[in-house]
Amino acid sequence: MASVRLAGVLLAALLWAHWAPAQGLEFYKRGTLEEDQLEAFIAPASPLIKNEQCRIDSLLYLAHLRNFTLWAVKMFDASAKVPVGLLAGSTFQMGHFDECLQVGSEEAPTEVVPLTAPVKAQYCLARIVIEPEHETYPGFNRIDRPHAFSLQYDPRASAWEKFMIPFDPSKKPRNSFHWATCIPSSCSAADLQTSLDAALQPLRKRHAVSLKVAVDDQLCTLAGHEPFHTSDFVVMQRYRKIEDMVLLNGTLLVDTFFVLSGFLTCFGILLEVHKKKNISVPMLYLYRWMRLTPVYMMVVAFYATLLNKVDSGPIWKARVGLEKERCVDNWWTNLLYINNYVNAERLCMFQSWYIACDMHYFLIAPLIVIPLYKKPKLGLALLGGVISLAIVIPFAVTFIGEYIGVLRVYMSLLEDPPSNKNYFAVYMKSHNRAAPYFIGMAAAYLYGILKLSDIKIPKKIMWICSLVATVLGLSSMFGAWVFYIPGREYFAFENAAYASLHRVGWALTVAWVIVGGCTTRFGILQPLLQIHAFLPLSRLTYCAFLTHGAVQLYTLATLRQPEFMSFPKLFWMASGDITISFIIALFVHLFFEAPLGGIQKMLLKKKASNRQRNNGRAPIREHTVNEQPPLSLVATPPSEDEVRDNVEICATDSGENNTVEASTTGNTIDDVPVLIEQTTV
Repeated sequence: MASVRLAGVLLAALLWAHWAPAQGLEFYKRGTLEEDQLEAFIAPASPLIKNEQCRIDSLLYLAHLRNFTLWAVKMFDASAKVPVGLLAGSTFQMGHFDECLQVGSEEAPTEVVPLTAPVKAQYCLARIVIEPEHETYPGFNRIDRPHAFSLQYDPRASAWEKFMIPFDPSKKPRNSFHWATCIPSSCSAADLQTSLDAALQPLRKRHAVSLKVAVDDQLCTLAGHEPFHTSDFVVMQRYRKIEDMVLLNGTLLVDTFFVLSGFLTCFGILLEVHKKKNISVPMLYLYRWMRLTPVYMMVVAFYATLLNKVDSGPIWKARVGLEKERCVDNWWTNLLYINNYVNAERLCMFQSWYIACDMHYFLIAPLIVIPLYKKPKLGLALLGGVISLAIVIPFAVTFIGEYIGVLRVYMSLLEDPPSNKNYFAVYMKSHNRAAPYFIGMAAAYLYGILKLSDIKIPKKIMWICSLVATVLGLSSMFGAWVFYIPGREYFAFENAAYASLHRVGWALTVAWVIVGGCTTRFGILQPLLQIHAFLPLSRLTYCAFLTHGAVQLYTLATLRQPEFMSFPKLFWMASGDITISFIIALFVHLFFEAPLGGIQKMLLKKKASNRQRNNGRAPIREHTVNEQPPLSLVATPPSEDEVRDNVEICATDSGENNTVEASTTGNTIDDVPVLIEQTTV
């Protein structure tokens, strides 16, 4: 009963500051504490405090708290209230560090803030040790305890049993905890200790408990002379800084992989046509579907059946449960690769739109590449027409629908991307994302022409083209800043033009890096484009793409309390996501993707051999992209070592928390990998 009354007193302290002081005072007079005793919990305003300035500032704080003034309420809001989770070992009641230190350290004068708060705050952690007196719980210090070396406690016993000082050194004491308090900066740690000790004195007598207070100077923090901002302010401020477009417009990096995928697909099909002269396009489609789909649907099945059983958390059902429902209802759209059009607002696997887009572009690619080989003029006309349409369509969609020209990465988007209108209506649609892929195909054709002619681009031209590509890339990336300016007037033409052209500008930059690096090279930058250390990971990228979403969902859905985020911590968490995703991808690849891929190759080789025997001809041997391409299009390929240097493409997706690498070295055309991307939240 004593512990219940003690908890009631602490709860009463919270109610006192949030509701009318007059009503609160009458309640407490009828209850256990007087007003001055309650105030001592909040600020060192007691007459026992010898520091006159501390008392003056504390009284001013309490007066403004009654008036519900913002700065005073922020100080109280930043202080710990009723302890939470003490029995579970949560012995640090941290309050809100940043909110406390912001009081009195505001950026002023500004148009909105003419003056700072009249009191500057400091953040202190007081250590409180609680034990019952003998008459309250006689057995508190006894030696014979059934739970002395057990992890179990009798739920029908007194809660004091778990507050006992443990004999087992592996157990954490629960009777000692830290209490965050936001007080005026003019007060010392000793002032706070005196105030809290006096405030707790009536509780000691009334409830027969021992309450010891200690405040260490090292656990009190003052803000510096520069303006101090809370974490929410820092996040919102990031949306206003042009240099942060590297992160906020980081979704543009996804188009890097569309360019790479288009390049490899075009180059690979050209080689296939050259070797076989006539290829079966339907079989090409079938093999592509067979290569991607089995492991893909295995992951979808995991989402729909087992993922929600892995763990639990406060928002587990709201996040993982929602993902399960979407996969149960819409798995068939993933199977048919129409999930970015059909029921797109309830997308199963938030990153799976990319696979659908890549599949759609692959269906078009042979219809362009085959004419490029047999009738180059017709092929170039088709390719140019498709690229032109891919530029015009996003402009029209954005202009008519009055959409924003860039996907703005606000917190509301990160909470659930598929439910965002701009995300499912514009961002994930194949017709809005096609330009980079087909620009990559054009780059592959140009690469072949340059290699055929053995052309080395002059250094002057390299510098000029590199400068132009740099301007294009930076403009595409940082141009999104204007769309983050709060309150800025909406201009439909401006948004439509940026939505249409910024992906083209970025794709041209990437295409130049590929073509320039594979033909003439970039001098000192070339080693960065030829890092071999990541080659072993290249086989795992598809599985990592499929599984990383579950890793991120798990991290979010198992959170028990909010976490303060900073850029170093974001980097640390992103590194963890990448590492865990590739570890899981290794097992998925070994147990599913590799065996299924081997079976498919065996079946297709057997079918091809039977077909050649029926035709009375020797089977066409398997060839690789290292072999000679068509002389009318591309140059005689170099040796295997040279191919590694020239046709190896390494891409690091820093904005999307993935490192992805694709190489044509040693792969058959059927093994041209799907280059992948990751979408954040």
